[in-house]
Amino acid sequence: MKILLLNLLLIIPIIGFYFIKIHEFKLKYTVFGILLGSIISPLSLGLYSMAFLLPYIGIVFLIFMPVNLFFSKPAWWLLVKKLSLIDGINLSLYDHLYLSLLNGLIWATLFSLIGLFFDIKSK
Repeated sequence: MKILLLNLLLIIPIIGFYFIKIHEFKLKYTVFGILLGSIISPLSLGLYSMAFLLPYIGIVFLIFMPVNLFFSKPAWWLLVKKLSLIDGINLSLYDHLYLSLLNGLIWATLFSLIGLFFDIKSK
């Protein structure tokens, strides 16, 4: 059930994009980048976990494992290298929450800068 809820996070940027389109914001790609970047790490974990629900679909595992590793790595690297978290330990629920929030901040910043680039190019 939690895996399906992680996949339902995809609704947030879709609804946000239609809201932006209706109200005609000037920086629509920047706002969409913030919305997408804030949910991309838990969404990639949810899509990766779908392979364990449907084991006969091995291609899902092969596609989303590298995607999940890519999108979950920045916060993990920051916690291990900069904050002296011991690599290889089991994380508690709160540690996973902090990882997701930190990944959301990192990817939302990066995707909003990419969106800002597209907003400037479209003018």
